[in-house]
Amino acid sequence: MDERLSTIFGAITKGELATVAAAVLGVPEASPDRLEFTEIRKPHADPRTIGIVRVHGTARVDGEVRSWSCVTKLIDMLVLNTLGTSVDPRNEVLVYEKGYFATGTNGLRPARCYHIGRPREGLTILWLEDLTEAEAPPFGFDQLAEMARHLGSWNARTAAAPPRLDFALGNDFHLKSAAGFDFPRLIQQLHALGEQRMVREMYARQGLAIAGEYVSAYLRLAERSRTLP
Repeated sequence: MDERLSTIFGAITKGELATVAAAVLGVPEASPDRLEFTEIRKPHADPRTIGIVRVHGTARVDGEVRSWSCVTKLIDMLVLNTLGTSVDPRNEVLVYEKGYFATGTNGLRPARCYHIGRPREGLTILWLEDLTEAEAPPFGFDQLAEMARHLGSWNARTAAAPPRLDFALGNDFHLKSAAGFDFPRLIQQLHALGEQRMVREMYARQGLAIAGEYVSAYLRLAERSRTLP
């Protein structure tokens, strides 16, 4: 882990770790006696995510040594949302706090949340179910088809009976995102790399011009969305 993450975890009390271990193991009390912290080094789309760290080790429960683990997501709430991303960590925390969608319908549910820590102002730590051993991409055709059915069914049911949320959904995130990414500039950079082998292979069938056409269509569609409810 980097120094910032190490400092944060070094300040977490034994009492809080015991609370999390007990929640993971489903027991009234647990005493962690060995812990390891492993940073999951994957890119994060939102600048407010400080890091994602797997916490695993053992704990004593009624004299018995048991293994436990969870995955933590560390969020800096003081960082501004410059891209207007649709997933706001503040809302993500509320979803776990309020237990929205936790029962799971149509094959979908969020990871279980065992604890929400706030060690200091602006810093929130989600202690979540460890899904690092779950099946991961690449998925087969049948699996992708099943995922699509689950997503479609979930979206349809949610649209027909929207849940009552204790927070407002953000508006125009796609417009802010388009402005933040500055797609016209990126298209210019792409054209400047047009002779690179990777770019030639990516656009061998359609031609590089289609990238600019797609961006133009996307920006027109995003702008048109201003006229919709």
